[in-house]
This record gives sequence, structure tokens and C-alpha cells, in this order.
Amino acid sequence: MPKQRTHEGTQGTYLTGLRELGSTTMRLAPAIRLLQAPLGGWVVPRAHISAKPAKTPTSASEQAAAMGVTFFSFLIPAGWVLSHLESYKKSAA
Repeated sequence: MPKQRTHEGTQGTYLTGLRELGSTTMRLAPAIRLLQAPLGGWVVPRAHISAKPAKTPTSASEQAAAMGVTFFSFLIPAGWVLSHLESYKKSAA
């Protein structure tokens, strides 16, 4: 953050800080434009959100299977790491 010079009154300090911040932003403008250039050409598709019910409702067994796969995809790697934690500690030392 730029240093603020003290003037009499708070308004002078605030304006000096803004002036210095503006000069910093002007120096960063070319770099910001370079970073934004690749993003300018991408068009993000709009989501098709509907308030209607689904054409083919998902059954309870399909939902349970999907939730089971989701939970196990997170729990199995975490369990593997936790069960081998001591060997990881020994190899790191």
C-alpha cells in the first residue's frame, strides 16, 4: 500500500493517498490488460434453468448409488492416507 503524506486535516491525507494509489494503478494497467486478454474472447454459455419438473425423475436407488459413489470417492483416498500415515512420517524424516 502506498505511503500517505500527512497534511492538515483528514481530507488532505485521504486525497494524497488516492493520488498515489492512482499512479500505482496506472503502472499496473498494462500488466492487467495482458492478464485479461486471453479471457476476453471466451463466451460462457448461459445455463438453461427450468422451473419444470424433470422429464425422467431419478429413482431413490439411483440417488443412493450416486451418493454412495460420491462419498466413497472422497473417503477411500482419505482412509488410505490415514492408514499409511506412520509410513509417510518415517519416509519424510
